[in-house]
Amino acid sequence: MSLRSDKVAGAITCVFGIVMIGFASFFLLVMTLQRHLILGMPSLRQSAKGDSVIEAMHAIHGVWFTYLPLTIVGGICFALAGFQIHRGSRPARRVAQATAIGGYIWIIAYAISCYRILDVIGAAVGAFPESANEGFRWLTLAGTAIFAAFPTSLLYLLSRPQSDTATTSVEPTEPV
Repeated sequence: MSLRSDKVAGAITCVFGIVMIGFASFFLLVMTLQRHLILGMPSLRQSAKGDSVIEAMHAIHGVWFTYLPLTIVGGICFALAGFQIHRGSRPARRVAQATAIGGYIWIIAYAISCYRILDVIGAAVGAFPESANEGFRWLTLAGTAIFAAFPTSLLYLLSRPQSDTATTSVEPTEPV
C-alpha cells in the first residue's frame, strides 16, 4: 500500500482548518447569545455581585471576540492550503507552515490576554480562596499551552518531503 505524504498532509491540514472554523464559529455564536442574555437581565445589573459578573463576562467576551475571528482566518488558511497541498502544491505547504507559525504567535498573545483578565474573573467569582484563584490561573495557562501541540504537529507533518511515499510490504508466506 502506498500513501503519498502530500495527500495525507493535505487531508489532515484541510480537516484541521475546517475544525478550527467550526469551533470558532460555534463559540462566537454562543458568546453573542450570552451577551444578549446578559443585556436582558435587569435583575443582574441591580446587584453588586451582578456588576462584577457582567464585567467578567465582558472581559471574557472581549478576548474571545478578538481571538476567535483570527482563529477563523487561520482555519480558512489551513483549509484552503490543505486542499492545495492535497493536489501537490509546494507554495500551499509554505502557506500552511507560515500559518502554523502564526499559530504560535496567536497562542502567546491569547495566553497573555487570558492572564490579564483572570483578576476580573476572580473578582466575579469571589467565593474562592486565593489559592483556588491561583490554581485556576495556572490551569488556564497550562490549557492554553496545550494548544501548541496543534501547530507543532502540523509543522512536523508538513516538514516531510513532498511526494514522500510510505510503503508497507507484505511478504508472501509459504504454506506450512
